[in-house]
Amino acid sequence: VHQSKDITFESGDGLNVYVDAARFLPENVFLSRVSAVVIREGGSVIVPYVGEGKSHSKATDWAGCSLSGSRLSPTFNLRVEYREDRFDPTAFLLIILACVDRKGTYHHVGVSTINLFYSSESKNRFESPPDPNIGEYCLNEGAFQLPIRYAWPEEDEKFVIEAYEKLERIPCATVLMRIEKAKKSPTGYGLASVFSSRLRPSQKDALITPAPNYGSKTYDSTRCKPDKNEQLCYGNIPKKLSKTKIRDTARALSRFYKFEDKMGDDDEKDNGSKKNERYFQKFVKKSLVKESGRLHSDFPMINPYRMRRFIAEVGFSVSIDGLENLNIRNSELAIVIYSLSPPSPFYNEDPTLRIAEDVEFTTKWDMSSVTNKPRFETGWFRFKEVEHSNELLLVIDVRALDTRKSNSLDGASADEETCEACLRPLGWGVLPIFDRDAQSEELLRESKVKFNLPDDREDDGKNNETSSAFVTAGNFQVPLFEGAVDRTTLDEIASISGEEGFDAAIRHVLVAKGKEVLRRRAKGEGGVTVHPNYSSAFVRICDSQIQHFAPEAGTLEFDESLLSGEHFKRNREKFKVKRSGGFFSGSPTSLRALAGGKDVNLVEWRRNTLRVLMKATGIDHYYA
Repeated sequence: VHQSKDITFESGDGLNVYVDAARFLPENVFLSRVSAVVIREGGSVIVPYVGEGKSHSKATDWAGCSLSGSRLSPTFNLRVEYREDRFDPTAFLLIILACVDRKGTYHHVGVSTINLFYSSESKNRFESPPDPNIGEYCLNEGAFQLPIRYAWPEEDEKFVIEAYEKLERIPCATVLMRIEKAKKSPTGYGLASVFSSRLRPSQKDALITPAPNYGSKTYDSTRCKPDKNEQLCYGNIPKKLSKTKIRDTARALSRFYKFEDKMGDDDEKDNGSKKNERYFQKFVKKSLVKESGRLHSDFPMINPYRMRRFIAEVGFSVSIDGLENLNIRNSELAIVIYSLSPPSPFYNEDPTLRIAEDVEFTTKWDMSSVTNKPRFETGWFRFKEVEHSNELLLVIDVRALDTRKSNSLDGASADEETCEACLRPLGWGVLPIFDRDAQSEELLRESKVKFNLPDDREDDGKNNETSSAFVTAGNFQVPLFEGAVDRTTLDEIASISGEEGFDAAIRHVLVAKGKEVLRRRAKGEGGVTVHPNYSSAFVRICDSQIQHFAPEAGTLEFDESLLSGEHFKRNREKFKVKRSGGFFSGSPTSLRALAGGKDVNLVEWRRNTLRVLMKATGIDHYYA
């Protein structure tokens, strides 16, 4: 990689910034734009240069995606000039990427940053000089490939480069940019500028340095080396999708989505190729023009859960965070057994055929929580090498452990039958793993526009197929059914989910009264009722590629979409999370008191409890 020599940047020197392109933007980006802003220490900005005696009305310059570029790897060709008597050596460049999605909604995508200068003494190109009053410093000249990071720093840190560098990276997404020192004007007067009235058009054109070919390895990519997950992700991005042109995307979007204004005459779209180009250019620009007073941070973030499609080798992650409104005794400790179905051999009616492989249970409790509203600290568990299926469900099996019995047992020597007698079922629920409605291209397919769009599954030429699935991601409140897990009902939910969707499956098995459940099961059919106490589980789930974007445990901002079904909707208020009280009769017991009080060794208590649970459930792959 060619970089400039360490030459001191002096007063009167200027610089030019190029933002050439992006690579492998999220798959839910349809039309994209890029903005550039230079920020000094303290938060003031360096306004772009637009000619002698003229003032730029904006602190940022922006460019929309070129029609000839691809949707996921667009070209921008943004060039910005900066001229100052003396530059603040701590100044850094902030690159802001935004987009419209398939519905025409404007979103912030992410940011990239780079220090414009470095210390002549340290010669560390990755750090700005520590002091704005430093004597000598160098321009960080060269071509760079920078990672794109998701979200924004806290409001009081938006003008500190280190705050941006702490943000999580969007898998595989990078921006290609260059920094160059401004040349002396061929007229011998000042610095050369494309805004100079003294230069001929050919001289101005000569000032613009063309973007290098990415394959030439000119861009310094040391700041965005891919990790193991990203290496898998690169191979999973469909080739057809990565080749889809902006021109084709603009054609489809302009036909089917209303943006802010109508674009020209209806006949203009089909009146020759040049008019087509002008129409699409106008459409793209109009779609991406946005005014912002806060560096675009006032626009909604793009949905992180639709950035990348599911990769079986990377898997998805699940965290069971808590339970609400349990009808539980003072002496009982709630646990959650969770697994995937189908298959569900753990729930075979014949105990000798039950298999506990790939079945987990919650192993850590928040001891300050209470018995009817326990919170768990087990954290994330990753399911890997699981193939995509619209039938796949997460089974949430809630049980109560009688601690009066289990605390008196020696978990190491107690027999399985004795341990099993300590457990009883409290309720259960299910959560679909994959989102049937998350196909990023679904509505574009309906346009019947003939251009390259990815198939649902794409053969990469090596007999490997690329999944089109997205994980059902979020922080969910999952309503519980009454009783123990029923294998017949579970299989029916999975089967109907695959064919008609999860909501249809729940409508099929959910009945109002327990008598109807008994009647159905007598006929070999599935059926469940809502838990009479309107109990629920708090579950986070996300694609493991973007686990760092998942919400933190403990938030009360839940996705309540699972409560939108007809029966759940009527009782939605009863599922509402209450900070205290609930359906518990009497005063709930803290889990610390349940374990034996403040004098109990919690490490030993937990170890013995896990031993009892492993024998009671047959799930014995934990260390205790």
